[in-house]
Amino acid sequence: MSERLISVVIPVYNEEINIRRSIESINNDSVEIVIVNDGSTDNTLEVCREYEAKYDNIRVFTQENQGQNAARYKAISEASGEYIMFLDSDDSYNPNTVSRVIETIEKYNHPDIIRFRYQMLPMNTVQDQYFDEQEKYVEKKDFRELVYPMFIDSYRLNALGMDCVKKSLIDSIGNEGSEVRFGEDMLANLKMFTKANDAVFLKDVLYNYIFNEKSTTKTNNKYKLASNLEDLVVILTRLYRYLIEWDLCTTENMTYIENKFKKETGVILTRLELKK
Repeated sequence: MSERLISVVIPVYNEEINIRRSIESINNDSVEIVIVNDGSTDNTLEVCREYEAKYDNIRVFTQENQGQNAARYKAISEASGEYIMFLDSDDSYNPNTVSRVIETIEKYNHPDIIRFRYQMLPMNTVQDQYFDEQEKYVEKKDFRELVYPMFIDSYRLNALGMDCVKKSLIDSIGNEGSEVRFGEDMLANLKMFTKANDAVFLKDVLYNYIFNEKSTTKTNNKYKLASNLEDLVVILTRLYRYLIEWDLCTTENMTYIENKFKKETGVILTRLELKK
């Protein structure tokens, strides 16, 4: 396969129905699609192989079940594109997502990161804007003022699905986030944005996040909730360390993180209380 500008990576587990929507939403044969089947027990692999046989820009790999993060990094390791985009197997892109991202890459001379926005379906809730401008190019020297505060006082930069990132930058952070199963996206983004030289933030809503009551963040299994609580401690402790690295360790910022910790642990502890 000839090298393409962008590789879209899709980790998938038991999504034989939704994976069709995800693949077809990419709607652009100029990108490579790398799918890793993470030990599915339904017909997911057969569906993926069907698409692989039909389209020359789709590659499918399979492994024993190791979790979404392991499947994602496997897909990244197999990808050939200069850039990586992340699509969950039950989510989808808007029709113009890839073309809009390619346009941005070319306009800004291949920045390290392009970041767009999502809508949550079926509620039609739209993610908060990054900036008022339709698109904003930010250099490294301005990250302290304009980018890092978004990790502190909001959740706008947590998820990987709205990222298009140079593969070389992803490779440089190793398997960041692999030590947790809850919040792994935030750990990866923290390190990538810390190492990035520049980024473009789009006002465009290009990603469809499908609300799933069975996801890790919505689970009511007491053992998974306890594990989520442990992961939350890791994530917020790491965020404290980044405050020091970014030279943003102020009382105000420490308070923001403390309040985040109280809010998130409160949600988990409430669910654990209900399971008694």
